[in-house]
Amino acid sequence: MTQLRARRSAARWGWLALCATLLAPKVLRAQSADQASTPMLTPAATPAQGRPPSEWEQKPPEIPDDTPGRWRPGRASRQYGVRLGVSSDAPRTVAGMLWTHGVGDMQFGLLSTRYRDFAALGVGGSGLEGGIGTDFAMGIRPDLAAGQGPVLRAGLRAELFGNQDFYTSWLELPQLQLGYAWLLPKLRAELGGRAGEVLTGRFVTPEGRRKINLHPDVGAYATLQLSVVRLDLEWTWVDLADSFESLQRAGGRVCIVVRRWSACADAQRWTAARLENGSAATQWLYLGASAAYIDEELR
Repeated sequence: MTQLRARRSAARWGWLALCATLLAPKVLRAQSADQASTPMLTPAATPAQGRPPSEWEQKPPEIPDDTPGRWRPGRASRQYGVRLGVSSDAPRTVAGMLWTHGVGDMQFGLLSTRYRDFAALGVGGSGLEGGIGTDFAMGIRPDLAAGQGPVLRAGLRAELFGNQDFYTSWLELPQLQLGYAWLLPKLRAELGGRAGEVLTGRFVTPEGRRKINLHPDVGAYATLQLSVVRLDLEWTWVDLADSFESLQRAGGRVCIVVRRWSACADAQRWTAARLENGSAATQWLYLGASAAYIDEELR
């Protein structure tokens, strides 16, 4: 009973944190707009900090001097658009959705933050389809060289997504990230590993279902932003006490960005070695394509 109360309490706080994370980009945007009347920091204004600015700390030349807000290493943006989702496993279905996706890789002095979030709602061959989710972590990143260094963060990951044939939910708290990041004017990249505790979750397909309660997990992730290309990859192995094939999920997204518009393709794959009804191994592959307008909120 005590363990059940603890799980319910953790789940309640986790979903509250999810809502706060989805609202965070708008708060950052409001703060950026409030600073519009304040003169932007320039290299000439930084000697008071004790050292001249390195190249990665300076405002990129493509950002006009009268742009509201202040320059910070990294980028945060949000996309709004339409998305086409295709399930490649039986029953094969197609769905159209309205969709938004937020991305942030930011550095504020020693403080490092990383977040990804999404929200989608639409309809398709399996009825109403959509979901909401976030992957947020905050920590430190000391410099080993200009604009690069190791990162150590703590955060959470939470999401739910599905339709009448497929459903997945996930609440991971806490989540720890350890990696190495580059935040340079022309390159933003990060490679890292993560570990955490999945407090509660579900994996449901037509073949059966699998509960995920108080299971540890490990995984890896990678991020790349180079020229017009944006790339995110992630992999997670859940239930370390079971076999390696017990339950895994992997996914990726690649976007081509031109000015304020983007075209993206993404994929998610789940595999489960066993389900509660004793059925054989099952897997689910979900593919998506989207076109979106990009709202640059913080640079």
